[in-house]
Amino acid sequence: MSSVLTKLLSFDVNLIFFCYFAMISMNLFTLFFFFFFFFFFFFFFFCEHLPGHNLFVISKH
Repeated sequence: MSSVLTKLLSFDVNLIFFCYFAMISMNLFTLFFFFFFFFFFFFFFFCEHLPGHNLFVISKH
């Protein structure tokens, strides 16, 4: 009886750790995706709206 209980307990703990790891990895993926998206959005926005591509002039200073 105790062996079955420990097997169930270990399986439950493994499932909890797996769900926790999956949740963390999904959060990191969404954070990375949003960072990537906003970086490209601001980059193209500045390249399109600054006259004479001042972004490269600013980066040289």
